[in-house]
Amino acid sequence: MPKRLENKIAIIAGGTSGIGEATAEVFAAEGAQVIIAGRSEQKGAEVAKRLGANVMHQKTNVMVEADIKALIDLAVSRFGRIDCLFNNAGGPDRPRGAGFHHQLRHQIPDGQGTGLRRGGKQ
Repeated sequence: MPKRLENKIAIIAGGTSGIGEATAEVFAAEGAQVIIAGRSEQKGAEVAKRLGANVMHQKTNVMVEADIKALIDLAVSRFGRIDCLFNNAGGPDRPRGAGFHHQLRHQIPDGQGTGLRRGGKQ
């Protein structure tokens, strides 16, 4: 019986932990070729290795448009298309203590919303 995502190409932003990592695991088990995107090279490599040959990691910060472009370009050059773009990436690390200020408070929601828009426009 064929797997539900066999021959599908998926990018999972925020795929190095939590919901994104669990999604990558399900997608890979269902036959998809998966590119997990995340800021941590080490976590990404560990997750990709654990999930097998159909999963690779691309270091990506969704708040950096050049990173999003490189991610999209990688998927298209390697697989010829993208069937699914799953945006689960957060924004910058949340500041702690007295260093938290007004400008950073506004960056957090921006990073979480603009990553999907940046990826979708590529």
